[in-house]
Amino acid sequence: MDSKEPQSAKHRSDASRYPIEIIQSWGAASARHTSGCVVHSPRRPDHPTDKDPSSEFIFDAPLGPSVVRWDVVAQTRRLQFQAHNDLVTCMRLSPGGDYIATSCYSGEVKLWSAPQWECLAVAMAPMASQHHLAWSPDSSRFLIVGNGINSSIVMYSVSMETGKPQLSQLWQVVAPQDKTKGSEDKVQSSLAESETPPPKSSQSGLDYQYGNAFYMAEINPSGDVLAVMERQSAPTLVQLYSPEGKLLKTAELTVEGGSKKLGTLLISTYRDGIYALGVQGGRVLYLDAESLAVTSVLNAGFSSRTCVWDGSSLVLPADTGKLVWWGAGGEKLGEFKAGSADYIVRLDWSVSGHALWLCGFSVLSYLQVKKNDNGSVVSLTPSHMIKSHDIACCGVAFSPCGQYLASGDLAGGVWVTQQDDIMPKYKCSVSASVRCVVWQDSSTVLIGCLDGVMHRWRLGSTPAVCMAVKGSVICMAWDHRRKRLALGTSMGVLEVYELPEGGELFEMVAVVTAHPPKEGKQDQRFGQLGRQWVKYCRCNPILHSPFPFHQG
Repeated sequence: MDSKEPQSAKHRSDASRYPIEIIQSWGAASARHTSGCVVHSPRRPDHPTDKDPSSEFIFDAPLGPSVVRWDVVAQTRRLQFQAHNDLVTCMRLSPGGDYIATSCYSGEVKLWSAPQWECLAVAMAPMASQHHLAWSPDSSRFLIVGNGINSSIVMYSVSMETGKPQLSQLWQVVAPQDKTKGSEDKVQSSLAESETPPPKSSQSGLDYQYGNAFYMAEINPSGDVLAVMERQSAPTLVQLYSPEGKLLKTAELTVEGGSKKLGTLLISTYRDGIYALGVQGGRVLYLDAESLAVTSVLNAGFSSRTCVWDGSSLVLPADTGKLVWWGAGGEKLGEFKAGSADYIVRLDWSVSGHALWLCGFSVLSYLQVKKNDNGSVVSLTPSHMIKSHDIACCGVAFSPCGQYLASGDLAGGVWVTQQDDIMPKYKCSVSASVRCVVWQDSSTVLIGCLDGVMHRWRLGSTPAVCMAVKGSVICMAWDHRRKRLALGTSMGVLEVYELPEGGELFEMVAVVTAHPPKEGKQDQRFGQLGRQWVKYCRCNPILHSPFPFHQG
């Protein structure tokens, strides 16, 4: 698909029903452990997409409420469209390669054709906060797990009764909620202290602590469902449900010498009757899919959020940016740098055993895996990478001319991108975390940082310090004439500066505290700022300017 017109008619018609339609997005992906999927399917060599030799370099990923299809070789998107009205939390390709199931945070569930992304069916799950999705091996069913209040496992069937795929809810299992001892007294006490008690309708269930929640589940080849439930004040439970949703077996998940409350982090796909279950403390439990018994424990020494099987070996990402191969007996077979220090949230095979997809918070990477004649991994080479802002994006602003978007991140990076492009045209970095950005003019960006420094960056040059304040720069904004710049700090102070025509240095014209002092009293919290309030706000002519300042 032409990257210049990435949203087809069938996607636009679906997106038109959203209150706000997304017309452009920037970033690599917002993938999670069950979101993001390969277009190339090694299980189906006869599948139409597999006839395209470049398909192994194509990856579909969520980006907020949207779906983007990355071609990592061309460094461009082949497809982008709005798939949901909220953050896409789950996206998984069916084992047969014909369907993709997605869900979003608010509970909307959709079934799509693969790889065309034509919406086939829509449902609304009876719970929100969905975070895990799993297909049955025959692609006839999939389940969704949601936590929080009303935490549930919901099973859907995919049928062709009317000649078109239909979604039907087969069953729902809700995590039981235990009444917390003493919570009624706490609730009554809090209501008595409140001046305006909440309405009676909102008090229902306040004496219950919603601590039990399903975290993840997978479907066995037999059709049974293995589920993991974390409990508020009891050991983690592993449960086995029949294909009809009937509880068959329950076992407490404990490890000798470890905490009774394990804290589940990941579950692998089914492999030879075993699931790998990652828990806090750097341990991975090998769990029998039918008996629910822990057959062995792998002490990795680090905690992961995702994994893949490589034959009988388990591949885990370490928090050092490495991938580690573990043998069936828990022995370390090798560890290799993955080419990115980003926290890895999703792994998937592009070509089974030979090429891996790696998704981090800000990176999508294609890794080539080289093995010797014995099948052991000898090297890991990142050959292609799509990268966006590190850690978190903080502060965005359009240029006055409307052609550019500036954005910063907590690693000190600042990018400037043209509206119609997805890759930055200009990049720079500063020594501290960026909190906000504004444009001085259409070729100059002002960068506010958490160390209290403001930098001036003329595009194409190196950023230079132009002022410093006490505390952190939290926000910046120009007045409507673009003559005065208001700057808010972490000290509860609003400072106003003026930039003379053709000048380089900002001149302070006002200071406003978040809590102005009372008459005749020195505010000890702000030291000299009490006097500064009087000096700059009550006596300065800025009171007669367009700024909405008011006397004490």
